[in-house]
Amino acid sequence: PVAIPAGDSLLLEIVASRVQTQLQPVVVRDVFDAVAELTGFRSRSRAGVGFYITAEDIRKRRPLCFLDAINGTSGFFVRKTGGDCDGQIRSARKRASICLSTDRLCRMQTASDCVKVFVDDAEDLGWQAITPKDIVGIELYQMSTAPARYSTGECAVVVVWTARYRGAHH
Repeated sequence: PVAIPAGDSLLLEIVASRVQTQLQPVVVRDVFDAVAELTGFRSRSRAGVGFYITAEDIRKRRPLCFLDAINGTSGFFVRKTGGDCDGQIRSARKRASICLSTDRLCRMQTASDCVKVFVDDAEDLGWQAITPKDIVGIELYQMSTAPARYSTGECAVVVVWTARYRGAHH
């Protein structure tokens, strides 16, 4: 404590020493990168057995919907019917198709068609709700070229990984 009488002044010099702390580096990873590693998407895409669409590829295409993200890929064709995002995905062998439409009848037909769609490691008939901005990667396989876990015999396979994937099966 310092007592200074009224009317007086005091010159006080305070010297503080600097303490330097070094923080540990912080590594920030994009959710998309983490999902691509966790799911094996990145390593399978390097092996090149199927056809692979990355999130960067999708951003460049600026698709309005899931069908647009696949359109023009090797071995798969998209045929839109009407406006918006109704249509079909067909394999190059024209033996397989999946119908996408807001029409209930069309959705019911997908169960027996021969393009199987897996979303975040589970077979999914509700994949039409996927928005392109959430897609980390898409794997497309013709019939027997799919990894064993997605093997469907005579069916083509589309595997979609999204930013929502949490790694429950890996």
